[in-house]
Amino acid sequence: MVARRGAVLVRSEGAACAGILTPKDLLFRVIAAGLDPRDTKVGAVMTPDPHTLPVSASVLDALSQLEGSGYRNVPVVRQSGEPVGVLDILALIRGALHQMPGTGSDASETGSVINGGGR
Repeated sequence: MVARRGAVLVRSEGAACAGILTPKDLLFRVIAAGLDPRDTKVGAVMTPDPHTLPVSASVLDALSQLEGSGYRNVPVVRQSGEPVGVLDILALIRGALHQMPGTGSDASETGSVINGGGR
């Protein structure tokens, strides 16, 4: 099985997380705008300075931030600001559902949620 990756963190010198490039960014800011993906710079179409979530945040905190912001993806960072992964709201929900009794629980999928390894 091939793992899909939804969003990519963009780092620049002096910035732990300068931006995030999502499939939605590519669809609306490149394809729908008629730009040539070969010539378009990531910095021109990424979402700059995204809100981040600390690794210490609870699942409820993560869901609340994602719902309140309207974003589907949020970078997860250490206290130092260093990114450790990207949390995808759909993968988070999918992982939570798999942990519920009677839904075919699979703990191995939950570990891949932060890394964007949802289906």
